[in-house]
Amino acid sequence: NKNQHYIPVCYLKSFSLNRKNIFFYDKILKISNSNSIKSIAQINNFYDFPDKYIATNAPTGYKKIMENDFYEKCIENGYCALLNLIITKADERIALNDISESMVLSSADKLLFSYYIAVQYLRHPKARERFFETYSMINNKRFEMINSFAQFLNPTLKEAINNMRIIIDKEYS
Repeated sequence: NKNQHYIPVCYLKSFSLNRKNIFFYDKILKISNSNSIKSIAQINNFYDFPDKYIATNAPTGYKKIMENDFYEKCIENGYCALLNLIITKADERIALNDISESMVLSSADKLLFSYYIAVQYLRHPKARERFFETYSMINNKRFEMINSFAQFLNPTLKEAINNMRIIIDKEYS
């Protein structure tokens, strides 16, 4: 897939009247509209590893492993099954006017669903951006500490050390 969803399609379909389109509100443009689920909450090649990473670090076919093997097979199948169970149980209760507090999910299912929710948070583009910012900040601080220590051990290296820079390739990280 070129368009890779960071919010599972099964979740988006839960908000659709026809399971194909969804209404949305754009807070920046201040407009509401309807759009195909295929084009909502997705980014082209979002989970693909960069070619330069694959060329030096991974076996052939590894580029799509996050989308195809991890999210699709390990996460989304179980997440969608539990989500459908919740929706089915809720529909049953609504139909029966059942407001009891009996459990919809077992304790094990609740724990598993909490893991799926955590993964959903981590796969969002904003989380990826925060991770990169934190990673960059930690590397810069580590570099500053190493520089300070090296200058302390050998003051004659001060100019050379001050001219050194760390460059972090955002695509590669």
